Amino acid sequence: MRVVERSGDPGSLDLFEEIVRVNLIGTFNVLSQGAARMAKNEPVDGDRGVVILTSSVAAFEGQIG
Repeated sequence: MRVVERSGDPGSLDLFEEIVRVNLIGTFNVLSQGAARMAKNEPVDGDRGVVILTSSVAAFEGQIG
């Protein structure tokens, strides 16, 4: 989304909030739910499970807006 629209109007706070809710809060929620279940597993070779988080190079490239 754009911080400032081409018209000069500010970007939508509602849209930004939805994006943060899905991408940040949603990721945390899934991670915490999965980790809580893995913590109850019987250890195999000393481990109960693993969580791998990945990211995109797009975070370091310029984006429109």
